[in-house]
Amino acid sequence: MVIVNSMGDVESQSLRVVQFNLENLFVYLDQYSQQDLTQLSEDQWQKMSISLHPNKPLKKLWSLAKIIHDLDPDILMLNEVGGPESLHNFNKYFLHDAFHRHITEGNSDRGIDIGYLTRRTLPFEFRLETHRERDIDFNYPHELLLNPPPPSHKFSRDVSELHMLTPNSEELQLIFLLVHLKSKLDSDGIDPSGTLRRSAEVTALAKIYNERRALHPQCPFVVAGDFNGQAGPETPGPEFSDLHNLTDLTELWSHLGVKQSERQTLVQLAPEAKSNPQQLDYFFLSPEALASVVATGCGVYRFKDVWGQDLPPPRSMAEKYSLPSDHFPIVLTINQN
Repeated sequence: MVIVNSMGDVESQSLRVVQFNLENLFVYLDQYSQQDLTQLSEDQWQKMSISLHPNKPLKKLWSLAKIIHDLDPDILMLNEVGGPESLHNFNKYFLHDAFHRHITEGNSDRGIDIGYLTRRTLPFEFRLETHRERDIDFNYPHELLLNPPPPSHKFSRDVSELHMLTPNSEELQLIFLLVHLKSKLDSDGIDPSGTLRRSAEVTALAKIYNERRALHPQCPFVVAGDFNGQAGPETPGPEFSDLHNLTDLTELWSHLGVKQSERQTLVQLAPEAKSNPQQLDYFFLSPEALASVVATGCGVYRFKDVWGQDLPPPRSMAEKYSLPSDHFPIVLTINQN
C-alpha cells in the first residue's frame, strides 16, 4: 500500500476514482465579467458574487485544481459542493472544463451538495439518480411522542447514484453510490453527535445498496463519501453496524491491510491544540469491484508544500485554515476489463 502522490505509473486500462470533500466549494460568479481570475486579489474575487455564501478563497481553489491535476482522476466523487452552479464554475474556470458534471441539489440546510465529475474523454455514458426524497424510516424520540408522529426524515444530504454504461449496448460497467452522512453537529440538542440520525441513514444506505445489488448482481459497486464517523470494520461506531452486517461490502483500507496511521483523512484540533487525526472518508466495494483493485494505485493523498513535499499535520487553526480543504482526498484504482 502506498500513500498516493503521483498516479502516472498505473496501467492505462485502469479507472482512477477520487473521493474528495472539498469543504464549502461555493463558486458563484453572478458579477463576473470575464476578468482574468489568475490576476484577482481575494477582495476582488469575493466581489464576483453577491451570494450570502462567500466564495471559497481563490488561493484554495487554485490549490484544489492543482491537486486534481496531479491526481489525474477519471471520476471525482465530491462532497460539500455548493450546488450545480458552483460545480459548473469550478470545472469551467479552474479545471479547463475537462469533465462532465452530474449533480442534483440535495437536502442540506447548508447548501452543500454531493456530485460527480467524469472526464469527458471516457468512453462511457453516465446516468444520475437521486435518493433525496427517500424516507429513512426515522424520527427523533421526542417526535415519536406526538400523536400522530410526523413523517419520517429523509437523508440529511442525499445518496447520489451514478451508473456507468457502455455506449450503444447500455451494458452496466459500474454503479457508484456517493454519500455524505449526518454530521456530528447537534445544534438543537436532540441527538448527541448526530448518532441516531446517522445510524438511520446508514441503514437506509444499506437497503439502497442491497436493492440495487439484487437488480444488478454481476455489476461492481463503489460506495464512497464522507461517513462522518468511524465506519471501518476494526472498531466501527455502533451506527455503522448495518453496513457490515447487512451487506457484502468491504472497506478498502482494511482489505489492503493499511496501517491505521495511514488512513486518516481529517485532522481535528482539540482546544489544547492537540491533533486528533480521524478517518471520515471511505471506499466500500462489492466483491466484483474488490477483485479489480490495483493496490499500488490506492491511497490517501497528502497536501504538499511548494517543494512538493508532504505537509505535516496542522498544529494550529491557522495552519489548518491554510489548507485547501479540511479533508484529504482518497484514491481508488480499478482495472477495466
